[in-house]
Amino acid sequence: MNLINIMATQTAPKQTQTRERVMVTLEDGRSVEALTRERMNEILNGMAKKGKVLTAADEGEYFEGIKVIGNGNAFEGPIGLRYIYNVDLLSHVAYVGKSPKKLEALAELKAAEESGDLLSIHNACRKVMNVLTVSFNAPSQAFSNNQLIKAQVEVVTTDNGSLITLRNVSAMPAKKIGVRGETIKFDITDLVTPTGEESALS
Repeated sequence: MNLINIMATQTAPKQTQTRERVMVTLEDGRSVEALTRERMNEILNGMAKKGKVLTAADEGEYFEGIKVIGNGNAFEGPIGLRYIYNVDLLSHVAYVGKSPKKLEALAELKAAEESGDLLSIHNACRKVMNVLTVSFNAPSQAFSNNQLIKAQVEVVTTDNGSLITLRNVSAMPAKKIGVRGETIKFDITDLVTPTGEESALS
């Protein structure tokens, strides 16, 4: 199979079937659900259904409600120390492109699948997922895991191919919780001895 088409193969399970969870033991001893090609397709297509995908047509658009994944990884760039952050969005540009990083990740996945080693497959899938995930970098560790941000989409093209990144990134202000007393009422008596209904304690 052509390496570019590895990620295009969709194996979504039928609604009436429950996929068996396959666990893998990581290098640090933790046991997690293994990433396989099937599991990866489920994750990617699940995100796509939720609209968690950016395309080249989104360039220049501002979006809010983007979630930061992780606390940023430091790296030394040409202009000094930077922090790279992943977000909860996929890059369709990376998916259809032929960047060296993607081809390398797909080749590693193919080799891992041929070896049959589950940990190698899991780690290779993580690399593929990382290639397809939108990221941005900042000069400081200003953002944290699960933080919501707003940003402008930018498509960058280099000798190594095109990618989607974010610029003009800023934290979203916290939303104040309004008064809800008129619409929500708590009465423990209703829980303990509800009228005409079973008790929450029964």
